[in-house]
Amino acid sequence: MKLIIKCTSWICATWALVLLVTLTWVRPNPAIGADKAIVVNFPKPPVGRYGIIKPAPNPDDDVILRSNEWATGAVKVPAGCFLSLSINFYGSQNTKFMSTLPSGIVRNLSCRDLEVGDKAVADLCTQKDLVLLNLQGIDLTDEGVKHLSVLKKLRKLSICDTLVTAKGLSVLRNLPQLENLNLARLTLGEAVDAPLQSLKNLTVLELTGTQLTDKAVIDLPYLPKLQTLVLRRNNLTDKCIESLYKYKTLQNLDFTDTHVTGEGLKRLKGLPNLHRITIRTKVLKLADRAQLKKLMPRLKIEEGSRESIVPTEIFAPLH
Repeated sequence: MKLIIKCTSWICATWALVLLVTLTWVRPNPAIGADKAIVVNFPKPPVGRYGIIKPAPNPDDDVILRSNEWATGAVKVPAGCFLSLSINFYGSQNTKFMSTLPSGIVRNLSCRDLEVGDKAVADLCTQKDLVLLNLQGIDLTDEGVKHLSVLKKLRKLSICDTLVTAKGLSVLRNLPQLENLNLARLTLGEAVDAPLQSLKNLTVLELTGTQLTDKAVIDLPYLPKLQTLVLRRNNLTDKCIESLYKYKTLQNLDFTDTHVTGEGLKRLKGLPNLHRITIRTKVLKLADRAQLKKLMPRLKIEEGSRESIVPTEIFAPLH
């Protein structure tokens, strides 16, 4: 009887410890108002536009409760909700306000095409729970991009049209949750493979106009979940086609304004899930198009050109 009592007491104590650890693990962050509404105070004049979103496991499924409101004065964020914030000129001149917001309250942040430099990016990254960050076209360098290393929950990132080089991309090793990455029009050349090695959750990779060569594409690392790969406006030929066979999950491939031919595209039949190719369709002969449809019946061939509204000469590969 004593043995049974002792065993029972030990089991109860063990389960009590497990329960305590579990409750500690799932306890919500009080700073983000998980249990109650929270008031966020923005400066004046408005520093941008905000929306209120209810998060979903997949950020693409987040529910928008309110959108396109001026970010100024007191804003009440309902329990369990977050902010989506798009900074304007006034916000870009006073990024210090980001550090005054409740920790973790901003889920999505856009600071696109503004005169924002490396020091300001440090202010933006005080919101360490960001899931989406758009820094397209800002004055970001290899030094400033280091600040992104604290954003461990980041799943979507755009640093296209910035001053970041292949050297600066080493920061990506600290962002293992990334699923969508836009590096368009960075000067990368053949040095893009190493920074991408750790991004095993990546599903979308945008490499438009990054001065890639066939060798750079051949050397791209294995990305087990990759579904969309954009390689437009690079000096690529049919030589790189077989190297894409490692991406068995690939569904969408963009070769617009490269030197890839119809013969090269036919070899893409080695990709079992590919169902969309984007290319300048006038480079395809009718016979090539017919053979592609025969080899890959589910394949859709989409026109990648915008020459009807933009001068044709700007679409040539960058080198």
